[in-house]
Amino acid sequence: MRGQSWQLTALARLLWLLPALPAAALTPGTTAWLLTALPTALPAAALTPGTTTVPPPKASNWWDAFFAPQPQPLLVREKDGTRLRRGTREDAPRIRQLWAANVAPNSLGEAWSPGGIETAFVYRKTRDGRAAATSVVAYDEDRRLTGFAAATAADEPFNNLGPLVEWKTFFDLEDGRNRCLLGPICVEASVRGSGLFRDLYDALLVRSGDLDDVAEGVVLIHAENHASLTAHRRLDGCTTLGEFASADGRPFVVLALDLAAARAGLST
Repeated sequence: MRGQSWQLTALARLLWLLPALPAAALTPGTTAWLLTALPTALPAAALTPGTTTVPPPKASNWWDAFFAPQPQPLLVREKDGTRLRRGTREDAPRIRQLWAANVAPNSLGEAWSPGGIETAFVYRKTRDGRAAATSVVAYDEDRRLTGFAAATAADEPFNNLGPLVEWKTFFDLEDGRNRCLLGPICVEASVRGSGLFRDLYDALLVRSGDLDDVAEGVVLIHAENHASLTAHRRLDGCTTLGEFASADGRPFVVLALDLAAARAGLST
């Protein structure tokens, strides 16, 4: 009786598993294949007596669904629940809107077209595997974009053309150091002073890992943007190199950011 009971239990388990198997497993004459296919066709839990298979949980709210492509945000701010993640092309309209609301409209040139934002903000690599572009965006619990920060490789074509190309005269570009241009970085007016500026750089330089192989960041800031200059100069490893006038007459300050020192400071 004990032997028959064991056989009945085994048969019942096999019948329970049948709906989950490929159609080929049910073809007559394929018993041997069926037995060898079981371990790979089913989750391990399905082969354990007394267990049932459970589908992966679905997103329970809009917030989880919003971050579905990136299961975990790079950083979650405890004070207000704001989550920071990599930027995507879907963020372009909000990025442009936030930038336009915080910066003089005449700065919205071709670089701030949807295509320009996608080129400078959406993560992509160069042919030799370096990050050509990457960004971080911050959304609060009301689905509102409250900040963003971007970085692009120094040798990207658009960093070597246009009115700001003068930055190159402040660096020895033949020294072999891997550089990127940091920025733009923007924090929505209502959350300035909350530490989001530092959190954006933490996510961009430390947590994303996208710029781990970059030694130095180049930062170009309008000379009258005193708040941004002050915030950047508080970062470890920041050095002011000088000032220049752009081709269209605007004054810019050039900062160099030693990224190893900056990462160490942001990690403490």
